[in-house]
Amino acid sequence: HCEAIDQAVADWPKENEKENRLQVGLALFAAGLVDRKCLASEADSEAAFSTTPSALYYLAKSFVHSDESEVSDSYLEHVCENDANSASCALSEIVSAWSNEEWEDLDSRFDAMKNPDIISSVWAIRHFMKRGEPERAYGWMKKISPNKPLGTFLQVQRVKALWLMNRYSEAKMGALQA
Repeated sequence: HCEAIDQAVADWPKENEKENRLQVGLALFAAGLVDRKCLASEADSEAAFSTTPSALYYLAKSFVHSDESEVSDSYLEHVCENDANSASCALSEIVSAWSNEEWEDLDSRFDAMKNPDIISSVWAIRHFMKRGEPERAYGWMKKISPNKPLGTFLQVQRVKALWLMNRYSEAKMGALQA
């Protein structure tokens, strides 16, 4: 159990999606707002209370072991087993494309998403900022804002995107609010 997740779950936007602790943990981890240890404790906690591990569990464990590629890949292989059409499966494919630096593939995967979850949206923001496409990243930010638990991440990325889009006065205002 991770304390940072407790507060984030309490503040998570209720209308977007059911606030599963592991979903919240994965979104915060992708945004760099919680560490591996926190994500691991949430995954282990879910496993302790579940008869069969969920796709989210396998996804979280793959992130927890991201510095051990064989272990991480073995968890990723299980993500799509139960539901190849799940958001978790789509996200595992995004993670694989990211680690293989298949940037054009990622572009098309993000473009094809009809109703992306918050975790995928965080990855899209990171992807488009990394690729130097602040307009596209900004569009993804607008999809998941406001989100208090992700506020720090979103604010920093928003300021960077606005600056790169030559919207300097808005960027400066955002930086002052950060």
